[in-house]
Amino acid sequence: MAGKFVTLVSFLFVATAAAMTVPEKRQDPDPDQGSGPGMPTAVQATGVTPTAVTSCPEFQESFLSGSQVGQMTYFDATGTGACGFSQTEQTPLVAVSHCLFDAVAPGHPNNAPFCNKLITINFNGDGSSMTPVTIPVMDLCRGCGPSDIDLSLAAWNSVTSVAPSRFLNVTWEWA
Repeated sequence: MAGKFVTLVSFLFVATAAAMTVPEKRQDPDPDQGSGPGMPTAVQATGVTPTAVTSCPEFQESFLSGSQVGQMTYFDATGTGACGFSQTEQTPLVAVSHCLFDAVAPGHPNNAPFCNKLITINFNGDGSSMTPVTIPVMDLCRGCGPSDIDLSLAAWNSVTSVAPSRFLNVTWEWA
């Protein structure tokens, strides 16, 4: 009888611990933040918050080619990303919207055709004279709209010298 009690207590402890798992760190886009047309605007980061899944508009093929304009944010890129690659903060990578993953690889994100595909970020919104930077897509972002991008710390630092925050109206394109 005592053995069954210990087993039950152990099960309850494990189940409780699993239910208290902390969600991964992502910065949620704030659609109420605006800026002038065509100008990237820095928005003060309010800290890491749990991710709310952004609803997806009807999928358009234009999301997968050409130039895009969206928000650029930073995320803690540790662990294994949606494309199945191990990643650290030192790995320069980009996460694109789950809307894109869900549209082209509904069965499993590792099968997305843009995993490891390059994007080029054209950014000078911080006043720097940095040249365009090309970075691989290796993860998905649940809090991003279809044209938003989420960067690892290494990618962020290669694009801008500003501390990680949020920039609006950032132009990027599929390379």
